[in-house]
Amino acid sequence: MTVNAAENTTIDDEKLAATVLKASDQLARELHPEVQRRRTATLDSRLDSDLGLDSLAMAELLSRLESTCGLSLGDDALLAESPRELVQLVLARRGAAPDRAVAVHYELPGAARGLPSEAETLPQVLDWHVQRHPDRTHVYLYEDPDTPV
Repeated sequence: MTVNAAENTTIDDEKLAATVLKASDQLARELHPEVQRRRTATLDSRLDSDLGLDSLAMAELLSRLESTCGLSLGDDALLAESPRELVQLVLARRGAAPDRAVAVHYELPGAARGLPSEAETLPQVLDWHVQRHPDRTHVYLYEDPDTPV
């Protein structure tokens, strides 16, 4: 593995970053073909506001990355906010994370312990979360400002 001293990254890291950026860009373009001048994703682009990826789109992106990388990213990956965090998660999962990589772990204040393992459908997962966090917003619906309601 070759090290690029100027940026302190390995060539493999750069290929992985390019893979994550390409997958993020491609999915954003598939989901929002009407956006003509979308900026190309960067490692620090926000997946939600910059690329327009909602929770279902994130699940699709993770599925594509898992398939491409041949590993499972786990549920924490759904909370990634940028392609850089996804790269760090992939590095950590494949056990080749360099010392400088920071493990990404999210824990919301008052987070419920456990997983909705009994749930078989998305509504059951949402019910599980609503029961444990009734005061928290669980679903955001975005509407197109050009589409009449």
